Amino acid sequence: MAFGYNRHRLSVEWSRQVEPVPRSRDRPTGDVKLTRTLFIINFDPIRTRIRDIERHFEPYGKITNIRIRRTFAFVQYETQEEASTAVKNTDKSMILDRVMTVEYAFRDDDNERGGSPKRGAPDRRRGSPHMCSPSPSWSILKDPVRK
Repeated sequence: MAFGYNRHRLSVEWSRQVEPVPRSRDRPTGDVKLTRTLFIINFDPIRTRIRDIERHFEPYGKITNIRIRRTFAFVQYETQEEASTAVKNTDKSMILDRVMTVEYAFRDDDNERGGSPKRGAPDRRRGSPHMCSPSPSWSILKDPVRK
């Protein structure tokens, strides 16, 4: 089928699903450092509020900090043991009809340094503050043949 301005050929095919490697719920896989901060993804970013996350995670220990950033969140516990208990009990659990993934953050949230825990997220200090790629210049848009 022809597709786009230049009428490129578009091909659609079935994909093969690769089975994920099973992991133990008792300990993390690989070289994951056990931290007090958890990284949460796949919750509903529109409807989920801090209070919803707090209610879901507070049975497993004293929460010291919760941050929601776009489509992911961080929950920090007072101790690493509380965080471990929370990972074991909340990974693949549901919050507002969505199955979340809960993992250890790469590092603990350290408010003294003003940083936030990172887990592969782009550094906002480099590039666009909106975490988007820059828009193309108008001269390129006016002349679609230009390479």
